[in-house]
Amino acid sequence: MATSNNNVIISRIQNRRGLKQDLPQPLRAGEIGLATDSKQVFIGADTDDATSSIHNKSLTFEKTTGAKDTTKSIANNQIIAFTVPHIRYPKGTFDGVTKTASYTPSTSKSYTLSDGTNEVRTVFNANVANSYVLSISSNLSFKAQEINVIKNGVELTGQNTPTIAGVPDSGYDYVFNANTSTSNTHTVSFRVAPDTTDEIGISYYGNTSVIRALDGFNGANTQIHAGATTQNFYDRYGLAAYRQIPTKYIRVSSATGKGYIGLQYKHIAVTADSVGVIDTSSLNFGDLLVSRDSMITNSAVISASGSTATITLPSGHLYSNTSIFDTTYIQNADATDWINNKAVQVSNVQPTAMDITLPSANAWQTSRDVTTAASDGSVTTITGDTEGLITGHYVRFRGNNSTPFGSTAYEVQSVGVGSFTVTQSGIGVITTNLFYINYGTTDGNNVQITSAKHGLPASAPVTIAGSTDTGNIANGSKTTASTF
Repeated sequence: MATSNNNVIISRIQNRRGLKQDLPQPLRAGEIGLATDSKQVFIGADTDDATSSIHNKSLTFEKTTGAKDTTKSIANNQIIAFTVPHIRYPKGTFDGVTKTASYTPSTSKSYTLSDGTNEVRTVFNANVANSYVLSISSNLSFKAQEINVIKNGVELTGQNTPTIAGVPDSGYDYVFNANTSTSNTHTVSFRVAPDTTDEIGISYYGNTSVIRALDGFNGANTQIHAGATTQNFYDRYGLAAYRQIPTKYIRVSSATGKGYIGLQYKHIAVTADSVGVIDTSSLNFGDLLVSRDSMITNSAVISASGSTATITLPSGHLYSNTSIFDTTYIQNADATDWINNKAVQVSNVQPTAMDITLPSANAWQTSRDVTTAASDGSVTTITGDTEGLITGHYVRFRGNNSTPFGSTAYEVQSVGVGSFTVTQSGIGVITTNLFYINYGTTDGNNVQITSAKHGLPASAPVTIAGSTDTGNIANGSKTTASTF
């Protein structure tokens, strides 16, 4: 009796998968790689074929508006790239017989980058401290399980203590021999000799080592390894936990020796941390003025008597309940009125009115200090305060160093930012004991007074008090001619 061969055999094929940056670069011809983070699928092209090989080196941006600029911005501002000590052997290096790869920390090799340019570098930086090569994980010479050996994109398994020196036991792919001297030869011995088509990459640090340099070798210690005197990055610079980098954003490619740290916005934003909660018990806060549009009183009647202005209010009005500690805001008054758009404190409260007091005792002056005066030909430039000064005004100079100007009234020829010019020659550089008084356009009948935030309109009555030169400006009642 014949037997049936119609048995069903089910097999499973699994393709390469992982984070996009961790997929082999390049994928082997026809090899499929699934990027678990970006949900993209990549198929390796034949690197030996001139036509298809370019697809292993090119990146197509999505059609989203600004995708390319956004990608470049993130790369330039939020990704830190670095290189760990490593050495790479391209196809054709091995012969299928030799089972070892030997080199020194100073061995130099040339690598072709993705843009077609070449990079020449040694395995370790030329300035290795104290001429020693030590692992930051142990502060000792590197062991097989402290380095990463990649063969054709696949990580091999290292053995620290083989049964036979230099020969990996079954289940292990390589052993490693090195000491701490920079002149010592480092040797990787393979259980199976690499073929001519194999690519080998050897890197000395991976994700764990970089994370340890940032965060320490355990949570209870601030050092990068047991017994070390060097603190980890976070403790050395006192970084708060919220500002530390998530470990998932720290990646080192064992195949290429390239490492990347992804920064979040909180890492590139300008921030300031306080060492403790600020004590606000002794702080004094200013008055808070709050009002609503529905509380506006239109067509208010304001009358003045001396220094007091009275605002008449309807009987029982909201504001009749105010007090002398309150402030009222005046708006829509005459544009030239000093009271327009000002908050003024109440000085007296009546049943149907409240009083406010006009400002008094404002500091004032007529003279302006001159910082520098010097002639250039027939033009003398004066530097100093020029607020309210315009071309065509007349000024006179006073002070111990005003003799070269005499008592002449000088017409202002031009006004700049912090300087003005008059027609005068022969004035040497004067930097002290010189000031000027502005007489406006009348040359003597009026004098310009500077008084910060006086709020006075033209033709307003003003009382001058405290004059230091009553012979020129007497104390008493005056009238403002104009304001600036």
